[in-house]
Amino acid sequence: MKHILSFLMVLLFAVPFTFGIISVSEMQQERAEVRAIWEKMLREMQAEGYLADSVAQYYTDYLKSRGYQQSTPFFTASHTSQATRAVRPQHGRVDPSQNVVTLTVEVEPKPFIKAVSFLQTGHSTFRFTGTKISDYIPPD
Repeated sequence: MKHILSFLMVLLFAVPFTFGIISVSEMQQERAEVRAIWEKMLREMQAEGYLADSVAQYYTDYLKSRGYQQSTPFFTASHTSQATRAVRPQHGRVDPSQNVVTLTVEVEPKPFIKAVSFLQTGHSTFRFTGTKISDYIPPD
């Protein structure tokens, strides 16, 4: 009886510990994947001065193919068309408020990871926001 009780005690502690390590590792992997997408998109946005629809659609399709589903858009960008793109700072020629691009990515992880993320960070979504100075130089 003593051996069975000690075995059950080990299971009581070992299983949740192992489960916790695996779930935190999975959450960090998903968070890193979303962060990498955000960084790629922000670099693309910095180079072009706006978030092209084709880029947003490509990454939306990619996230959906990886199992992320949500009713709200994944991406929010400060500049979304060529007509209103941000341009590289040029002394005296460009309004400084038009020099930066901002991108926010907010993704709801898979249900299990959402719970683990909430328990660890207090937020159930992966959210990344960043601002960079545009590198786009308009043709003269």
